[in-house]
Formats: sequence, C-alpha cells, structure tokens
Amino acid sequence: MSENLKFENIYCVGRNFAGHAKELGNKIPTSPLIFQKSNSAVNINETIEIPSNKTIEHELEVVLLIGKEGVPKNREEAHTFISGFSIGLDLTAVSYTHLTLPTNREV
Repeated sequence: MSENLKFENIYCVGRNFAGHAKELGNKIPTSPLIFQKSNSAVNINETIEIPSNKTIEHELEVVLLIGKEGVPKNREEAHTFISGFSIGLDLTAVSYTHLTLPTNREV
C-alpha cells in the first residue's frame, strides 16, 4: 500500500472461517462478524514493538480498497467497486480476545 493512501474507514469481517473460530474456542456463527478498526491500525513503514509480557497471535489478511460508494446490483458488478488490494498482517494480543464484541448488525 502506498504511504500516500487516503481512506476513511476500515471494515473487517471476522469469524468467517470455521476452523479459526473453532481454534480460538469461539462458537461458529451463522453469519460473519462485521466490525470496524481505527485508521491508526494501519502501519506502513514503522517498526511494530511487541511487549515481552504479551502473547501475540498473527495472521495474514486480504485487504480490499473499495473505491466507490454504493451497493452493487449483483456479484458481477461487485468487482467494479474494488480499486485495489493488498495483504495485511493482523496482530492480536491474546489477552484481549476474550472480550465480548457487540452484536453483529447488518450493514
């Protein structure tokens, strides 16, 4: 991703992989969990310091940049909303994974 990239929102889809939900001891939901992350979660060229007293889980994520507003009429049109993609490294402090997240709502 470019250092000059400007974006307003980060929307995430979680617990959409049954194997990972099971591995974490979570129930497998009937629909994915949709949540937001702060723009400060993006780190392009800075060092990530991990405290020695924390256990950190990591996974690679597919990152899509949605370049236009609206709702696609069908699957075929959906790809026209994607203006770029990348790979992201998601780091999670294990001590925070037990926290209850808000109820999933339709977006």
